[in-house]
Amino acid sequence: MKKIFVAAVFLAGLMLVFAGCNRNGGGAAVLPDWQTGNAHNVLDIFHGGDGYTSNEDEEDAPCPEFTRFLDEASLLRANPPVAGVSSANGLAFESNRTEQSNFVIDVMHAITESPALNQLSTEKIDAFVRDFKLQNQSGSIYARPQTFAYNGHVLGVVINFVSYGDMAGFETSQSVTNFDLSQNIEIPSQSLFTNNADFRSVFAELAEGYELTGNENFTFDDENIYLHIRNNDVELGGYTIFAMSLSHFDGMWQSPSVVRPRMAITFDDGPHYRLTANLLDALATRNIKGTFFVLGANVADNADLIMRMYNEGHEIGNHSFAHPSFTNLPRERIMNEITATNDAIYAITGETPTLLRPPFGNFESRERTTINIATELGMTIQLWSIDPRDWEIRNATTVRDNILALAKDGSVILLHDIHETSIQGAIMAIDILMARGYDFVTVSELYRTSEIDHIPGSVHRGVYWDISRRDRGIFD
Repeated sequence: MKKIFVAAVFLAGLMLVFAGCNRNGGGAAVLPDWQTGNAHNVLDIFHGGDGYTSNEDEEDAPCPEFTRFLDEASLLRANPPVAGVSSANGLAFESNRTEQSNFVIDVMHAITESPALNQLSTEKIDAFVRDFKLQNQSGSIYARPQTFAYNGHVLGVVINFVSYGDMAGFETSQSVTNFDLSQNIEIPSQSLFTNNADFRSVFAELAEGYELTGNENFTFDDENIYLHIRNNDVELGGYTIFAMSLSHFDGMWQSPSVVRPRMAITFDDGPHYRLTANLLDALATRNIKGTFFVLGANVADNADLIMRMYNEGHEIGNHSFAHPSFTNLPRERIMNEITATNDAIYAITGETPTLLRPPFGNFESRERTTINIATELGMTIQLWSIDPRDWEIRNATTVRDNILALAKDGSVILLHDIHETSIQGAIMAIDILMARGYDFVTVSELYRTSEIDHIPGSVHRGVYWDISRRDRGIFD
């Protein structure tokens, strides 16, 4: 098997420059500012360190690694990437450096032909900066992009972050976005492979020494797939990139041109004799499937709508019988709320629901009890990843805009089919998202094709939200 080992990301490798330097001694060093040439106190940039050693044999000698870091940063500032550096992509780069109280934020943006991709990249950088500031009282962040282009219409943008904070210390991280310019949508890496187990076996030999989960980040061009693996090795810059020819993935690789993002749209508190009927008409016209979390108290009087949902391929979930908050209920009452609703649905469809959504999504103080009951009944607890606040806003246009602002592949959208404005906003958003290439499926179908096990007693929000939690080791 042909191997191509691609060097670790450029700027992240600069992390190692501080290794071996004692950054707690000496007086504050005043050095030229990298952008303006004005004097700047390095102590303000790297809290607790001034770039000088305190070795007794050296009298305030500049730490050579720190000096080299400044030299390389200065060189990067003087010679930033220029438009066309990635000729296949026609990119330009925009540099932005700001000093905000105790923080220095040095960012380079990749400017593409897609305003949506540019905005998405900016949002990811802003999120990183926001989280960094929550974790540190002072520090510095550097962000630099890399790009990959596939088949003329898919662009991969990798943002490499290197940061130093007074609390978190030195860290590297990476944000990878594959974006279909023709459909104006992000393509999650995980969706590109028909069988992640087969994929892992192919890459295992190349990435020997690394345990693959199937949720690694990828970019790709017309010849290779590039695997981005966090190595936690400062000397390798935190990430290693492996490349392998696309030919090795014949039969398991889906071209991005045929990968369509998916999401599940869900409706709570119904059915409503008129509004739910209108909603089912609209969904049928568009040939899409939804998931309805119904109240047991509404089931018997709307048996025809329950049967229609079932016959038309929608999924029916349990939202309790009378919509009480589970927070202060005894175990027996919670069990009765769930089983009474299951029984009402079974009496009409002949099937017992496997999805449970507690009223208000609120069961924190009774979490273990609710999870135990769900496990006992063979049910999964399904919350949501997008809440457009339709129950509060009662404005169709705002509901639509809130959905669109948060929409991403793998999302589970919360709505309510007892408000006309909710249904109107949902349909407007569905039409726009379908035009952008999204498919709408039931919750169970969304998870069936994911790498997350939808098992009894587990708690879920949305596919890629769940994956991120699992990768951080906190998945329920």
